[in-house]
Amino acid sequence: MFFRWTFHVQNYQSKMSKLISYVKGLLRSTNVILSQQRYTKSQQAKKGYDLIVVGGGIVGVTSAREILERHPYLKVAIVEKESKLAVHQSGHTDGIVYTGVFCKPDSLNAKLCAEGHRLTCAYLDKKRIPHKKCGKLIVATHVNEIKHLMRLYQNGMANDVPNLKLLHNEDEIRKLEPFCRGIKALWSPETSIVDWAKVTENVALDFKANNGEIVLNFKVIKFSETKGDKAAEYPISLHGCLDSEILHAKNVLTCGGLQCDLLAKKTGCSREPLTIPFRSEQLLIATEKQHMIKGIIFSTPTTNLSFLVPHFTPHMDESILYGPSTLLAPGRESYKWRDANIIDLFNALRYPGFIKMVSQNCRIGFEEVRKFIYLHSQVNQLQKLIRELKISDIKRAQAGLQAYNVNRDVLGSHICYDNSGALQEVFKDELNITTTQFTLIYSIYSWPNIVLCFLGGFLLDRVFGVRLGTNIYLVILLAGQLVFAGGGILGTFWLMIVGRFIFGIGAESLAVAQNNYAVLWFKGKELNMVFGLQLSVARLGSTVNFWVMQPIYDYVKQYYPDNAIGIVMLLAASTCVFSLLCALILGWMDKRAERILRRDINSKGEVAKLSDITTFKITFWMVSVICVAYYVSIFPFIALGKGFFMEKFNLPPEEANNVNSILYLISAVASPLFGFIIDKTGHNVDWIFLAVSSTMGAHSLLTFTMVNPYVGMVIMGLSYSVLASSLWPLVALIVPEYQLGTAYGFCQSIQNLGLAIVTILSGLIVDKSHGDYVWLEVFYLGWLTIAFVANTVIYVYDRKTKGNLNRAPTKT
Repeated sequence: MFFRWTFHVQNYQSKMSKLISYVKGLLRSTNVILSQQRYTKSQQAKKGYDLIVVGGGIVGVTSAREILERHPYLKVAIVEKESKLAVHQSGHTDGIVYTGVFCKPDSLNAKLCAEGHRLTCAYLDKKRIPHKKCGKLIVATHVNEIKHLMRLYQNGMANDVPNLKLLHNEDEIRKLEPFCRGIKALWSPETSIVDWAKVTENVALDFKANNGEIVLNFKVIKFSETKGDKAAEYPISLHGCLDSEILHAKNVLTCGGLQCDLLAKKTGCSREPLTIPFRSEQLLIATEKQHMIKGIIFSTPTTNLSFLVPHFTPHMDESILYGPSTLLAPGRESYKWRDANIIDLFNALRYPGFIKMVSQNCRIGFEEVRKFIYLHSQVNQLQKLIRELKISDIKRAQAGLQAYNVNRDVLGSHICYDNSGALQEVFKDELNITTTQFTLIYSIYSWPNIVLCFLGGFLLDRVFGVRLGTNIYLVILLAGQLVFAGGGILGTFWLMIVGRFIFGIGAESLAVAQNNYAVLWFKGKELNMVFGLQLSVARLGSTVNFWVMQPIYDYVKQYYPDNAIGIVMLLAASTCVFSLLCALILGWMDKRAERILRRDINSKGEVAKLSDITTFKITFWMVSVICVAYYVSIFPFIALGKGFFMEKFNLPPEEANNVNSILYLISAVASPLFGFIIDKTGHNVDWIFLAVSSTMGAHSLLTFTMVNPYVGMVIMGLSYSVLASSLWPLVALIVPEYQLGTAYGFCQSIQNLGLAIVTILSGLIVDKSHGDYVWLEVFYLGWLTIAFVANTVIYVYDRKTKGNLNRAPTKT
């Protein structure tokens, strides 16, 4: 029987305490502890071992020592493929003896870290192993980090971190670190540093003193069942590189670190979870500047990935390192890029667990790549703590490797529209506003369009025409975004609201013009698919926004900490400039097509009038109701979705943004596909039934279950794509072409009335329910029920009048 102990944690001192409990369980479950048997010297002299531990890192060596101290008559050996112990992870750590500040309270990790710190310090003192109690300072350099720092303080107090102290200002910080800048900090004076390779060597001496054997330069190629005379006593054979290299054992314990999953597979166990190697790049501080750092200095972590938090760390050789920047390693033992192992890299890249991990941490991954490539970005980070350090004061140090065990499970106006949604927490923190005030950014966009969108559509029909109107509305939109950005730069919330108001005037009238262009060019042909493509491009813009705005903000904030929001909004205005250029090109193309095709959309000479709205059929009014009732269950939800996913599913901000943006990503791909299908099948009304029903199911799934939120958002994204591709073309089938601007304008107006009211109500519901989003979701389900009823009216009326809204397309 083969046994495996695959074990990896960052905090090596916690390993020593884990050994006690894990080894107990291991020995109870095997025949190693034979409490009723007594081992004699003659039994020890036999060729073969009672236990062979594979792996000469700190986990393997400490395991072997603990077992042998408890059962001194066992014959135990450690086999290591290198020429000395602790060559890999154990010899490439940051050397910190952690106290448990970063651990979640009441977790196993917290308990083991606290016990590990106590046992490690006692062992270091007993064996007189050189170590230094230099203390650890966790510093907040911005007001946004204070809440995260206080969370760490609460964690530390709950975990009984010894002598943990909160420092309230920079003066207190400078008493400990004279060159360090910050506004608040945590001080953990009991945190120490040590050379873990030296610790491993001392533990190995203890092991050998108890008659343990260490076999170096023995790489285990395979395990097999022993044959011949020794089979009964030593059933397991370990084979080295040469045929003559064979060891026999009763039991095997694998502690392979970077190789642990491969060793597990060789023993006949499952290889999962897969071990994926990551390079940990560090920067070496120049000798003449080392006096600026007395102890360990951490930045305040703002995510759950505390092992990625940059920090200054003194080492026992008197050097001081800063880092890390963590990247996927090109091989398990690729300390240099030229040592890449194609097989290791391929296995990591194709593994579903790694793909999922990357998808959930895209922003963090890009940031780590940027830190590695662009050394100035790391310098900007460290200067937040110690401003006197320059790029000339650092150089790249030798990289280390860390093993992570990964389970299998693990454009234009639309970009600007969702800027604030992607930075929801940033807006609320830096502008000191409530959720209700934040939703005003969205609702103020809609308020002017309750009337002006309808008027804008009428002006397209009666005054401007589609070409001139499109350009005018884009200029208004660009002006609004510039004012919005100006308010952000000045830190003036009311000016941002004014800019958002102007932006809304242009954006929604622009949507009406866009719909007019689509009908003008594609009615009777691929109209459903074109509406799907319009949505696709718009949602692609929104998706890109949710992906890039936070990294852009983080980057800009390094250089302009006081007005980063405004500058980021100003950068976003460049997409509006691009849209204006596209509109000019489209206008030229449309004018040319009109001349060549001699197109006349109003050959009878009818003139659009505002009173035309009274002549619209009941089916048009029901389409307008669906526009309101359906979209108010989507857009306000997206505006508040980041907070919802963080609250209900306990997701970090980056992953919450990823889940929130999945609807736009799916609709960007699926909308034209569904539009093409609807063009071929017809039955638009039936498709609307499907869209509304499945959206209700998606909201119910997110509200009343704990199923992975990606499932509900995927369903919602597909449903949204179906509705957009099937609903909007109905207007062109109900209303004459010369009235389309007025009709689409009215639809946009009444939709914006609903969005303006419902968005504010949504914020109020969240605030009044103290963050309980269940009531908000019930509110949205009520609106979807109204949409379902309105579509039923369309279905019944169209069938009664033998209309063409739910027919299959006519074959020509």
